[in-house]
Amino acid sequence: MAPVTTLVTRAQQAGAVRPDVTPEDVFALISAAAWLHGRVPREQADRLLAVSLAGLAPRADDRR
Repeated sequence: MAPVTTLVTRAQQAGAVRPDVTPEDVFALISAAAWLHGRVPREQADRLLAVSLAGLAPRADDRR
């Protein structure tokens, strides 16, 4: 989990990830994306990944 913690911390410091996202959140999203692979059509998997990644982005009120 340490590499994910480092990744999330650095991304938050750079303003690339919402401040309320935890390393556990990112690990869960990675696990979900891996589970989806081969279980749903590729287009759906790509869309779900895009939605997940967009949800990690800072909101307008996080940038103040």
